[in-house]
Amino acid sequence: MVIMILPEIRHIFHEVLIDCMSNNRAPTPDEVEAVAERIWRDINGARSPRGWDELPLAAPERRQAFLASRVALGLDIAGATRLREESLGPDR
Repeated sequence: MVIMILPEIRHIFHEVLIDCMSNNRAPTPDEVEAVAERIWRDINGARSPRGWDELPLAAPERRQAFLASRVALGLDIAGATRLREESLGPDR
């Protein structure tokens, strides 16, 4: 399946979303985070005194962005927070 996106609206969608849908593949945990960060920046970036990397894993806005990312990418939202915490490892 080829997904065609008009050039004038292509900037609205994260490249990971387009690539995963075009190639019928699941995103990696890092790609899920990249889409979550984009969603967070689009909604909160200009208003927030903190950057994405400064948000604690348990911050409500971070969790909401991860859930939105998983929904956008067509993933099951069950265990979304656990998945990212496991991928970050114990040092973060």
